[in-house]
Amino acid sequence: MKSTQILLTLLPLLARATSLTPRQAPSVEITSVSVAGVGCEPDTFNTSISEDGSAATFSFSTYESAIGASVAAEDREKHCQLFVKARFPVGCTSASISTTYHGSATLDSEAAGVLAPDYVISSGELTDKTPQASFLSGSKFKSGDGFERVDETEAKVTVDKEENQEVEFVVRSRTFIETTASGQEATVTADDVTVKITDLKAC
Repeated sequence: MKSTQILLTLLPLLARATSLTPRQAPSVEITSVSVAGVGCEPDTFNTSISEDGSAATFSFSTYESAIGASVAAEDREKHCQLFVKARFPVGCTSASISTTYHGSATLDSEAAGVLAPDYVISSGELTDKTPQASFLSGSKFKSGDGFERVDETEAKVTVDKEENQEVEFVVRSRTFIETTASGQEATVTADDVTVKITDLKAC
């Protein structure tokens, strides 16, 4: 009888001890953005962050690679680093990060435009950090035709304390021109890049 009474007394305590509150769905907010590079000099770009803090857009006015008779040799390749700072919750969070590029190209038949980005994250793990380059051929981009490229990367971020919640995602964007013949003319223009963080899960 006594053992039964002790068990009944302990049951509420055991229930409280083993009761677990599930972690709420994580929330990640982009807090600031910045750029650096020869493709995005000061006063040649605009940036914006969506109202819900999930996306950042970079727009450019002079991000262009080019070759031609009157074009400087250094204009053959341009690059721009895009820095996206986001606030992650304490704990482990997985997220999908999409990077969407829009632009246009005008290429002679023996020229090709190349888009070759890679990605870095300041804290955590990132899949597909160096995706395959995109090649724009002169046979398809003859008169300023537009292009779109979308890269999907998966991030896993673990934050151990509140002062480490800000994590930086870096897009290393690069465009350049290749050619197999002399006298070719070509331009590849990057108009905008949007970085969006979605599919948040506790891990």
